[in-house]
Amino acid sequence: MIEIRVDTGRAVPVLRPRDWKFALVRAAILEAVEHLGAPEFPCRELPAAVAARLTARQRAALGSIGWITKMVMCEMQLAGELRLSSTGGAGRMARTVP
Repeated sequence: MIEIRVDTGRAVPVLRPRDWKFALVRAAILEAVEHLGAPEFPCRELPAAVAARLTARQRAALGSIGWITKMVMCEMQLAGELRLSSTGGAGRMARTVP
């Protein structure tokens, strides 16, 4: 079972999506970030980029693409795979691992 930690600035709540959902969305995020080609990307563009990499059946099975993308993105940030942009302003992320 995957546990996603969401840093709210207070207690860190733990969410538990199904393993396949986490793996599917994480792979789509990594692919989308690579496809964007820029070292930093706007967070608001990520749900649409993730949805574009999924089949209609996968999108239906996931439910809210925006919500699960944000949840997985937060876990990737806490795990050190993504970081908030230091130069691009609020709402931008960068990948930390090649």
